[in-house]
Amino acid sequence: MRVRYTMKNGKPVRDAEIYDVKEHSIDHSLIALDARKVIRRLKKFGHESYIVGGAIRDLLLGREPKDFDIATQATPNRVRALFRNSFIIGKRFKLVHVFFKGKYIEVSTFRSKESNSYNDRWGTMIEDAFRRDFSVNALYYSPEEEIIIDYVGGMKDLKRGILFPLLPIDLMFTEDPVRIIRAVKYSLVTGLKLPHKHKKALLKSVTLLSSISPGRRMEEFFKILRSGMSATIIKDLYELRALKYFLPRFFDALLQEKTTLLGRTISSLHLFDNKLKDFNLPNGEQNALAEGTASILTPILQYSFIQGEKDAVQAIKALLQPIILPARIVRKSAQKYTKRLLSQTD
Repeated sequence: MRVRYTMKNGKPVRDAEIYDVKEHSIDHSLIALDARKVIRRLKKFGHESYIVGGAIRDLLLGREPKDFDIATQATPNRVRALFRNSFIIGKRFKLVHVFFKGKYIEVSTFRSKESNSYNDRWGTMIEDAFRRDFSVNALYYSPEEEIIIDYVGGMKDLKRGILFPLLPIDLMFTEDPVRIIRAVKYSLVTGLKLPHKHKKALLKSVTLLSSISPGRRMEEFFKILRSGMSATIIKDLYELRALKYFLPRFFDALLQEKTTLLGRTISSLHLFDNKLKDFNLPNGEQNALAEGTASILTPILQYSFIQGEKDAVQAIKALLQPIILPARIVRKSAQKYTKRLLSQTD
């Protein structure tokens, strides 16, 4: 490991830890070719760019990444100008999706330390690192140099088995309640443990999930389904009472027959998790999300004696409120549910 220093007030100050391929052991061939293409083009035009976040965390833990995100010095408008196959999304904090044959690479601009829930400003790479949620998600990988740049001690936290939050404990979940869902999901998916004081803060903050917008709920719902551990995540969210505020109608429906419906739902999701790899993500993502939605709702729909596809569509919409799923996903989910019913009666 090398240590990088910067000069402050005429004195060298420890800046970042640099890990080469012998130390991090990431298989370069597992880095998506499309992600490497985006980084090469950004760097060609003078923009510092790295793969960041969950993909690097998963590779270090021996898991196959489902997404590759990029953080860059380039502004969203500049990224959009460099890639004709891209679109800017978001209102307050803009991101760019660069599309490749049915999938996309998400590109974000480095955020400044002044960024908060009311404003977002561009910043430096080190500022961006400390604006991320957990230290293991703040590792930057350069595909060209095959090095990891670590400003926050994320590599050491991985080795210690800790899911360490980077933000102050009083802001971690109150500033953005979605982090409650992510903390539960990351802890289960990675096997890393949230520090005790942060878990207590999470438990006290679950009611704040009521304030999440429908769009962000949908995004997290889909990420849970795509995680390969949806059964365990939903079970934990239920036991932590977080599910009551994240998916309130679904939670209330489970209470109709608490033990039976919860158990059958978890079993249904386990079956879905086991066959998720068969959907060939990300190309088969829409079909996988429809299957996952059908899997999580089938026990409740059966309990409510929902049979026809038209009735299933309305019930799926109602159970997942305030999430508003894309019509195509709802329709496919209803079709998969009714097909299950038919197969059971044959």
